[in-house]
Amino acid sequence: MRAVIFILFLLVFFMTLRGIIKINLIVLLAPFAILITIFFTGAAWHRYLCPFGVLFSLPAGVSRWRFHINPDRCLACGRCRRVCPAGAIAVNEAPEKSYRILPRYCLFCCACQEVCPRSSIELTAARPASSREKMTRNL
Repeated sequence: MRAVIFILFLLVFFMTLRGIIKINLIVLLAPFAILITIFFTGAAWHRYLCPFGVLFSLPAGVSRWRFHINPDRCLACGRCRRVCPAGAIAVNEAPEKSYRILPRYCLFCCACQEVCPRSSIELTAARPASSREKMTRNL
């Protein structure tokens, strides 16, 4: 869905540049952005509608790098989750409260890393997925 929205954005953008659409792109998108802001959270905007959020998240599936929260150093204070504009930090409640970063939504803005009091958020190389994991993911 995110890729479709991004393609639609590009289509409207280029149609505006070519003069097919005679209205300014900002005038066209401003009411839509205001409605989204009123009815949805910032994370929804960054995940699904913001062209930059969608653009930055597309290569996340193939990126070698990921932000990772070290559970041994994490206090589970929730500061990282509160500052993440894309809502890319999920809470694991069991067996004890911990956090993890969802790579497909991460914008690599480093806001979470900057507010972490214990420096428990690290940029690490993702391990290559085994063939079994790849098969399971494609199901």
